[in-house]
Amino acid sequence: MKNITGLIAFFLFLTFGLQAQNPVKWEFEIKQLGGNEYNLIFHAKIQEGWAVYSQHVGEDGPIPTSFEFEAGDHFTQVGKVAESGHKKEGFDKVFKMNITKFIEDGIFTQRVKVTDFSKPITGYLTFMTCNDKTCMPPTDVDFSFSPQPAKQAPVEVKKEKTKPSSKSAPQAAPAEKKKKTTQKETQPKTTKRTKTVEKASAPVPTTPIPSTSKQDNKLPVQWTWTSKKVNDTEYDIIFKATIDDGWYLYSQTVGEDGPLPTVFTFDEENAKTQGLAKESDNLETKFDKVFGMKVSKFKHDATFTQRVTVKD
Repeated sequence: MKNITGLIAFFLFLTFGLQAQNPVKWEFEIKQLGGNEYNLIFHAKIQEGWAVYSQHVGEDGPIPTSFEFEAGDHFTQVGKVAESGHKKEGFDKVFKMNITKFIEDGIFTQRVKVTDFSKPITGYLTFMTCNDKTCMPPTDVDFSFSPQPAKQAPVEVKKEKTKPSSKSAPQAAPAEKKKKTTQKETQPKTTKRTKTVEKASAPVPTTPIPSTSKQDNKLPVQWTWTSKKVNDTEYDIIFKATIDDGWYLYSQTVGEDGPLPTVFTFDEENAKTQGLAKESDNLETKFDKVFGMKVSKFKHDATFTQRVTVKD
């Protein structure tokens, strides 16, 4: 069922997903609760007409919003991620079922207890957004929180009426003052910065390759191609794909129930291909939530090199 749902979603994205870009912006904030406990706040700001889905949707519905924290002994999660914001529940025309979703804004809050402030709390969230006609593909957004220990209040030193002995409170006052000064000097300069705004990773720079490619510039993947002579009868045909941030291009070899693979079809009347095109080394193979299986895909850029024997 998951694979079928993934394929339906995939074709929905293929048909409609190219019409809009970035209708959702994420902002992150840390709020101290007391002691070593903090709220990690994920705030989705959603364009009018679009929706982000709850963590809890039906099996045949959209991809739910989810949060994956990188494990570590420097913090523990307290409870589950709580939801708030402009929540709407009811029948959804796109998926034809009752769905819980957020419009305009959605707020997700995870409470944590920090045991080591020297390490950041990192991970990624996954979300999908749709309007009445269009669905964007599920998108992963990396996050990183760096909680800072709370500032301690100054220690009040009471003056004794009698002459203090060597163990009296005034005798200890200089040490207390020195401790406070040391704490201030060692406090990280980033203490006041408690809000981190998502910054999308820039696509890997690529060298333009001359080609006769004529494409729609609104597409999230742009192609260029060129040829390189190997010897008198053999050439390498090099295809270069530049992929917008948040989008993926799939390998030539994927599972039976996976996405549509990248395919190169040659008219072999004048040239014969030698096996499959060679793929660049930045291929990633990992579990894909849309298709419910491991999938090989590229992000940012991909290069395919097809060797051919020229007949004429």
